Amino acid sequence: MAADKLLEMPLIPGWTEINIGEHGYSIDLMGYTKAFKQADFADCYKRAKRIHYDDIPITVIHLKDLVKEKLLLARPKDLDDVENLKKNNPGMKF
Repeated sequence: MAADKLLEMPLIPGWTEINIGEHGYSIDLMGYTKAFKQADFADCYKRAKRIHYDDIPITVIHLKDLVKEKLLLARPKDLDDVENLKKNNPGMKF
């Protein structure tokens, strides 16, 4: 997919996933979260990381906020993700 198409995609959590690069990386694009309501959004956004992909700016949720979101969703997929995120980031306190 061309990077400019990312700007036109609807952002549906759990459904809007794209593969990037040649190494099989995939990202799930979300326009809202369950854990962070509009009142909390400014703080969540301040903690987020900013990256660029093919000159398109992308804001990525902070790892601690991602874990909080996944724990609230509590789907088997999300709980498995949390387990793996904690295992792969042993120095981070959640």
